[in-house]
Amino acid sequence: MSLIDTHAHLDEEAFEPDRDEIVARATEAGVEAIFTIGLTLATSRAAVELAGTYPSAYAVVGNQP
Repeated sequence: MSLIDTHAHLDEEAFEPDRDEIVARATEAGVEAIFTIGLTLATSRAAVELAGTYPSAYAVVGNQP
């Protein structure tokens, strides 16, 4: 069975202190992919940057009204 987190906001400030550990624990638990969601231009850019940082992270770019 493949585990995929289809809606995460890894860019949120709350994850800043231990983001590396959170992603590592998810991977160790069998999560194969994490889709980190951008809601604005700034958070979409952050999602793209995070996708480049973590092999299991994929950016979802958006701009909500």
